[in-house]
Order: sequence, then C-alpha cells, then structure tokens
Amino acid sequence: MSDTLDKLVELSPGFNTAVDISGDLANEEKVAAYIPTEVASEVLLDMGENLHPSASRRARLLTGTYGTGKSHLGLVLTRLYRDGTATPSVAPVLQKLSAKWPGKAKKLKRERSALEGRFLPVLLNGDRYGSFDDSLLYCLDRALREDGLADMLPETAFSAARARIVELAEKYPDDFERFEERGREYGFESAKVLKERLRNMSHAAYEKFCTMHKELFAGAPFYHHHLMSPTEVYESVAKRLREESGYAGIVVIWDEFGRYMERVVNDPGGLEGQSIQEFAQRGCNNSHTNQIHLYLICHRSLQEYVEISKIVRARGMSKVEQEDWNKISGRFRAFNMQTTDKEVFQLIDQVIIQKDASEEWKAFAERGRDRLDEWTDQASRLRIFPEFTRSEISSIVTMGSYPLHPMAAFCLPKISEKVGQNERTCLLYTSPSPRDLSTSRM
Repeated sequence: MSDTLDKLVELSPGFNTAVDISGDLANEEKVAAYIPTEVASEVLLDMGENLHPSASRRARLLTGTYGTGKSHLGLVLTRLYRDGTATPSVAPVLQKLSAKWPGKAKKLKRERSALEGRFLPVLLNGDRYGSFDDSLLYCLDRALREDGLADMLPETAFSAARARIVELAEKYPDDFERFEERGREYGFESAKVLKERLRNMSHAAYEKFCTMHKELFAGAPFYHHHLMSPTEVYESVAKRLREESGYAGIVVIWDEFGRYMERVVNDPGGLEGQSIQEFAQRGCNNSHTNQIHLYLICHRSLQEYVEISKIVRARGMSKVEQEDWNKISGRFRAFNMQTTDKEVFQLIDQVIIQKDASEEWKAFAERGRDRLDEWTDQASRLRIFPEFTRSEISSIVTMGSYPLHPMAAFCLPKISEKVGQNERTCLLYTSPSPRDLSTSRM
C-alpha cells in the first residue's frame, strides 16, 4: 500500500492560488470555496442593508493583512451584485453563512432578491491606470464594452477630442499633418497613439491635446461643454442602465487600492484626495435609486496611512491635514478583515480535508493514536490555543490540520501576518498541488 499523503487528505477546491477578482470571475469553484468569517458576515449584511433606494452608506473600505480573504470576499461580492443570490456558485457560500449567522443570510437573500436586475461590475486593481479619475473612467468604459453597452457612455471631452482628430484627418489633411507633427513634440508618436490615450480617458493627454490645438490654430481653444468628472459620468450611466437596460446599478470593486493610497499620503487635501471624497460621497453614498456601490480593498486602514504620512514628512500633521484625512475616512464604512485565531484554525481545517471514511485514514488514526494524543496534550498544556477546549484542539487542530503539527499550525498565521505577500499567505501554504500530496510521505 502506498504511504503518500494523498491517501489520507485532499484539498478543498478553490484555495490553491491567490484570488484575482477579474480573472476568477467565471471560476465557479473559486467562488463556491469562500468561507465567511464573522467580519465577512458583517460586510455581506451591509451589502443587503444598502440595497434599498434610501440607503446612504455605499462606500466601503475593506482592510486586512495578506491572507485574510479580502480579495476572495471581493470576488463573492462581485458575483452577488452581478448575478444575485440564486447563482449556483454563490449558493454554497450562502449555506455556510446561514449555518453560523442565519439572520444575516436571510436578510441578504431577501434584500438582493427584492432588487430586480444585475449590477454592472467595474473592477480595478492597483494604480496601473493613472490617476483616480482616469482609472474610474477607463475601467467603466471597459466594463461597458465587455457587456456590449459602449453606447451608454455619455459624450465626454475625451470622445469629443477624438472626434476632432478624425475631423482634421478627413477634412483638413494639411492641418492634420501639422497637428501630428506637433504631437510628436509632446511625446505622441502618432495621432493614433494620442487617440488611444484619449480613449483610455487620460486627463494628461487631453490637456496636451488642448494645448496643441490652441498653438496650431491661432490661439483658438478647443471648446467642449465640460470635462465631465467620474461622478457625473457614473451618475449618467447608472441612470441609463436602470431606465433603458434593466440594470440595478453599478458596483466598483478596487483591489490593491493601497498602492494608490501610498501616492495620496503626501497631500491628502490635494486633487486626488478630493476626487476620492467626491466620488465616495456624491457618487456613491448619495446615489439613491441609481445605485453606485464602492469597495476599496487595501492592507492598511486609513489611520495607518495617516501615520505613514507623518513619517514621510518627518514631522507631525497639521490640523488642516488631519481634517483632510478625517474627511476622506468619514466617507467610508471601514471593515477590518482580521480573523480571530479560532477562525484561522477552522479555515485551515476546512481547507485540508481528511479522508476519514477511508480505510487508509482509519488505519493511520489507529496506528498513530498515541502520538496524535501526545500532540494534543502538549498543545493543551502550553495553552497556545486558548479559545479551544482539549476536544476542539484534537478535532480541529491535531486531526483537522493534519499533516501540520499543532506547533506548525500555531506559528503559521503569525508568520503569515509578518511576512505574507499576495502569493505567500497562510491558506496558500496549506494548499499545495495534488502532485505535492502524491509525492509526500506520511
């Protein structure tokens, strides 16, 4: 008989790689694998409570260290907003939620089911798209195009500028040639490159376009009704989605937002900080019937960014600067996704599944009973799992976390909290590939 670990344990599907919300959106197994913690249950309840048209707390901040399930929860939220509670991949999550917090599960299902239509998910990650405003507009445009709704985007200064370039090319070739030549002086290899930047809603590209236009046409400025803010664009799109296409609204989920916040710490009262405030408050919290929901996901709380800001300046923070940070934080409902020790070990227990009905497991448990009892006694004696009784240590830690030794299980979340990264978390450590199990000895 083979004595490899795959004869004794298997891994819960959906935990073998880090979650990429956009990339895993169609991964039914990954969605269904999510295990709600107590804080996650509060986030899901909050979702249900703010689906009513009169709700006014639709901007949220999810924080926590690597491996606390923030992105996985973001994935589940995206599917709940987009597809509702009846989708098969969400059903196992709701069953787990109902098993521990039946009232919260009931309210979430009731409120989401009462709201007809799907939400358009706008998904962002990190600071790869430029400024806060540019990122919101670019990713909304992308989301609409992916859903076949490109015509929902209102005319903006960006689209008007692109139309002006096309007009020059088609009707005024000499002027177009001069325009393209001037564009190279501003860093645009061709008019095509400039148009692509405008399609991506780059404010910097638009400003250069306006300057070039004025320089080439005897000081004549490029007129457009106005450069619409993301708040105005999202409001317009949410209204049209609801009235013309039967959507319930828009949900914006921005993962790895901390990379962006690191750019704001130096000037919380600057344009970027103001943009965050305006979109959170006027665009989301005050969206009423034309619903816009916002989730910013990062590793630190806003208060921690305040402390970073103080360190960066090598001095304290002025009253005005403190007020600027307070204004930003006041727009959001914050959830710290920190899990309790008990929840961590229960999660590990659910990720590593013992084949306790198999003959191999029964034989192993009988053969190793004395050693396993010794592990349990040692852990109980050292009081390293104070939230568990001895019986729970045996079933959840010693047996439930096998092949981890209880001491390894104890150290793992603490090490993960200190040195964890996106691809190096507590749960990923406990989720080797099936090949690893088939080649590892008992």
